Amino acid sequence: MEDEPLGERVRRLRKLRGWTQAVLAEKAGMERTDVIKLEKGRLALGPDRLARMAGALGVSVLELQPEAEPDQLGLDLLGRLEALEAAFEKDKQSRERGLRAFVERLADVEAALGLREQPPIRRGRGEPGN
Repeated sequence: MEDEPLGERVRRLRKLRGWTQAVLAEKAGMERTDVIKLEKGRLALGPDRLARMAGALGVSVLELQPEAEPDQLGLDLLGRLEALEAAFEKDKQSRERGLRAFVERLADVEAALGLREQPPIRRGRGEPGN
């Protein structure tokens, strides 16, 4: 099914799981209207959103979109890291928030690429382990 367009693949995987578009949107951290557009072929996903969609569906990015370039995913993460480094110069709170967001997103991407079985448990402030 490598010739299957991304939107049709997402729809097929979503329906196999018995999910509505709203359920998939929530799991992928997207708007329901974006899932509708994606399934109709009217929305392209960048590396970050592609990784979130793959993670939500429980498949790797390359399983979801075989033509995806792993190097492009790495470049996207590198660009985000450079933006974080610039924010680090501004203030400590930005550093902490930015670093926490980056680490969480990196874990999601690792899981979506099949490099990690499950994303780590995210702990809120004041919980053990923080």
